[in-house]
Amino acid sequence: MAQAMVNVSLRAVGDRPQSDILDSFKSTRALVVGEAMLDVYLKGPVTRLSPEGPFPIVDAAGREATLGGAANVAANLAAMGAQVSLVSVTGDDRTGEEVAALAKLCGIDVVGVVRDPRRETLAKLRIVGDDRTIARVDQGSTDSLDAITESHVVEHLQQLAAEADVIVASDYRYGVVSDEIIDYLGKAADRQVVVVDSKDLGRFRRMRPTAVTSNYSEIVSLVGAVPEAGSDRLAHLASLGPEIAASTGAAVAAVTVDADGVVVVDETGLTSHVPSAGRAADPCGGGDTFTAAMSLGLAVGAAPLEAAGLASRAAAIVVARHGTAVCSLEQLRNGHDDKWCPDVDTLVDIITRRRMAGQSIVFTNGCFDVLHAGHVASLKEAASMGDVLIVALNSDASIARLKGDGRPVNELADRAAVIAGLSVVDHVVAFDEESPLGLLRRLRPDVYCKGGDYRGRWIPEMDLVRSWGGRFELTSYLPDRSTTATVEKVRAQAVVGVGARR
Repeated sequence: MAQAMVNVSLRAVGDRPQSDILDSFKSTRALVVGEAMLDVYLKGPVTRLSPEGPFPIVDAAGREATLGGAANVAANLAAMGAQVSLVSVTGDDRTGEEVAALAKLCGIDVVGVVRDPRRETLAKLRIVGDDRTIARVDQGSTDSLDAITESHVVEHLQQLAAEADVIVASDYRYGVVSDEIIDYLGKAADRQVVVVDSKDLGRFRRMRPTAVTSNYSEIVSLVGAVPEAGSDRLAHLASLGPEIAASTGAAVAAVTVDADGVVVVDETGLTSHVPSAGRAADPCGGGDTFTAAMSLGLAVGAAPLEAAGLASRAAAIVVARHGTAVCSLEQLRNGHDDKWCPDVDTLVDIITRRRMAGQSIVFTNGCFDVLHAGHVASLKEAASMGDVLIVALNSDASIARLKGDGRPVNELADRAAVIAGLSVVDHVVAFDEESPLGLLRRLRPDVYCKGGDYRGRWIPEMDLVRSWGGRFELTSYLPDRSTTATVEKVRAQAVVGVGARR
């Protein structure tokens, strides 16, 4: 039985180091079945109220598209290191093509995605003005699958499930996860880890899943209780433990409670609490990330509370950002949204996905040895020229060659941490050459930025960037701001101090 494959006792504590658990993610094969969607964001500033009615006008400056629904669960699983296949249905339309293209970029196997010309691909279009979602428009087919399409889905599920270590059902009740698929998942749960995230968990009770994930309001409604707004939701869930276990039929139920964390319920109704790992800037997609991390944790043998703790951390990383996002394995290791890219290949993959989402790339570089007001002003201005700001740092050896003995003052790790701490910076990478020409050729940014102190000077990188249609820009210049001058001033004061002591 699948229930025997995971440690369902909430009192148990795993004896494996967390690093070993995370390492095991990379050898895990995961299968996701459910409704794949495209999340689209039209973003821009709110400039005025419409004369046609009491609603704001957004000057859309850009379009971003990311995977949503079951495809977002799959994207999170892939980002956390798993080998992932997706079984779903899309229309034979441009939106479906975009879903498939984004999934392939994430490393997801889409051979199990059925293209049905009679259906319209699911999409959620959000209008975002001044970083606030003003409206959402839902599109796509939500009726049940016809018999032929359903048979194709079941066939793909049967073929791919045989090789999977964990199966995740992401059911939005939009027609893909039919009763026949639930029956098959019930048979799979006898031998594999099966995790369910559904808008209607009651449909899955008979299959006795390994685990289910849900939120407070959905799980309370499932057991026929009334949500208690403003009261102690943790105590309320503890009192409902036996009913939750009976209503879900799962060995483990993980219920997210926003800022209050997660309540985990075992098959006897015993409950335990996992505190929240962070605050939400945008809850969109957080549930998908939680489900993905919880599923991988259980698949590699983590105890339920350990898996829920990892899932809570992963969700906290995602909801700290705006829009639908994913949590990578490195971010989960570090416990935060790490902007540092350890190698250029990693950054190229990230930038490729961001471009597919319609985002423009800004690139700047420098030593940033001793950060000062001029640096901060320049980086803020550079960030305003596009959607994503990459800062490339000279390595320690490169700075020593450029600046001479005694430099850098701060090592690369410290400089990278300081730059990554600026909210306007999206990604940080290092290079060992005196010039970033090699990096520019790999990344091909839309905008290459340098500080205003380079005004009137010829820069060899200008012609390279312009060769693919990119722009070269200079930021404003703050006079009397210089790292070299700052270092010399500190050294001079140190010498004076030594002389005074003598």
